[in-house]
Amino acid sequence: MPQSERRSFTFENVHLAPDEQIGLHQQSTWELSYVIVGSGMRLIGDMTEPFLGGEVVMIPPEIPHCWYFEDDDTDEQGRIANITVTFDNDFLDRCSGTFPELCGHIDKLKKKYDAVKFDKEKSEAIIDLLEDNNLHHKYCPIFMAIPLIKKQKIDNKQMAQQRKKASFFRHLLTFQTDYNLHCNP
Repeated sequence: MPQSERRSFTFENVHLAPDEQIGLHQQSTWELSYVIVGSGMRLIGDMTEPFLGGEVVMIPPEIPHCWYFEDDDTDEQGRIANITVTFDNDFLDRCSGTFPELCGHIDKLKKKYDAVKFDKEKSEAIIDLLEDNNLHHKYCPIFMAIPLIKKQKIDNKQMAQQRKKASFFRHLLTFQTDYNLHCNP
């Protein structure tokens, strides 16, 4: 899915029948995928493995991938659910330019050629942010820092929320305890 010229990222909260899930595909963007409801088999590159709801995976650009969902692991309406965020390297470059303290982490991320399955602790932190009500309106956590950039006055509660949102990128960009899903495109 190509990134729009006017958008830095896409955020999709999808609820659909298991057989309506997109098939094998690849794109020029990074993909962060969180399976909310459903289980089955996941294909990333040349690797196939089972997956469960609650897993968070980051897939580099140009890696073929898809999720094959079981028909009997759905919500009450017979649907699976997932959240997918896509972004391109230009977005990462802009983040590096705006937040120089992230440069090292972003450089490491851009050198990744394998998908990453996040460990439980990082998955939970990412899931908390993805399920946040603000994100259901397609806002990215990075935009929570805009009041700071504009030097607007914010209260302690807003500051705490922004620190929580900023931790999203630390969890997303730090890979020491994550599982690499080795795959060849």
